[in-house]
Amino acid sequence: MNRSPWMDAKDAAKALGKSTRYLRDRRAAGDFERGHHYRVTNPNAARLSYQYNVPRIERLWNSDPALLPVDEADQAAM
Repeated sequence: MNRSPWMDAKDAAKALGKSTRYLRDRRAAGDFERGHHYRVTNPNAARLSYQYNVPRIERLWNSDPALLPVDEADQAAM
């Protein structure tokens, strides 16, 4: 059985070693492309839910060093 690369925000954050807030912030900043790095799972709801494609996000980080995540603890200290 093939396992889907799409994960809800909580599971994707855990797999990537980041927080759900980090994913939300990167999505809002335009670092992730809708339909490629993330997708909306309930487009008609008042509060949207998202799934993230973890392998594609990892490839994005590997292909563009400028998009590599900054450690959140280090960022808070700045």
